[in-house]
Parts: sequence; structure tokens; C-alpha cells
Amino acid sequence: MKLCLFHAKPASNGISVLGILLLALLSTNAYAMWVGMSDAQLIKQSNLVVKATYIGATTLTLNKKKYHLGALSIEGTLKGDMQDVVFIRLSSRPKGSPKRSDEISFKPGQQGVWFLEKIIEQEGIYEINRPDRFIPAEQLKNRLPAILKLID
Repeated sequence: MKLCLFHAKPASNGISVLGILLLALLSTNAYAMWVGMSDAQLIKQSNLVVKATYIGATTLTLNKKKYHLGALSIEGTLKGDMQDVVFIRLSSRPKGSPKRSDEISFKPGQQGVWFLEKIIEQEGIYEINRPDRFIPAEQLKNRLPAILKLID
């Protein structure tokens, strides 16, 4: 004898209509969502703000700790110490595993403004822990003048 998932009586051929309806109502897609920060908040919470190009990724071991890093070639420093190259910590996942919905990734050649936060445990490495810490070059025409006013 089969028992229905939603009733304490024997099931007929399959799950009851009520059970199917309940499953349909309760099953939804989940989306990762980031609440946007204002440009003023991004600037305030960033140690370094640069116009840069993402040039690629590498893995380094520092003080017996492995870091998956991305390299930025700096074209201009808007806030913080001037540098030629900056390393950003990237999320790492096992090879072949699916990409997580909250994972932030970049492609070589991407240009824009990067709002970087220092990593406390390792000097010289920064992180981008939210997608709005990178403004693609295509969006800069409208936003860059306002960002520059906030930095001055």
C-alpha cells in the first residue's frame, strides 16, 4: 500500500491534485541578489579606486596560504596609492564544478573603474566582494564625472 505525501490515506494512481498544486506553489527559482551601493558608499568603503584593465589570473602561495588572484593593469589612480599592477582575490572553486550564482568573475581585457578593498590578512592584495565594485568602461561616460566629484 502506498501512502500519499500530503494525505494520511492510501494514494490512488499518483499524488493528489492538491499535492501537485501545493508543490507548484511552493517551488520557485532562487536568485542571488545584491543591494546596490551608492557611489559615495563605494568610495568611502574602498581603499583604492582605479581605472584599470583586467589582464588575467594566477595562483600564488604566500605564507603557506594559497591565493587565486586576478591582476589589474592600472591606467589611473582615483583614490589611494599609485601602483602599476594590483592583485585582487578571486573566488576559487574545484575544476569542473558549476559556477555559483553569487560568484563574481572577470575576463581578460575588461576595462573600467574598480573600487578595491584591502584584504586584512595579506598586504598588497585587494578584493571585490560585490559586483558593483566594478563599473565597466561602457558605463563610465555617465558616471565618471560624478565619481570624480565625490573623490575630490
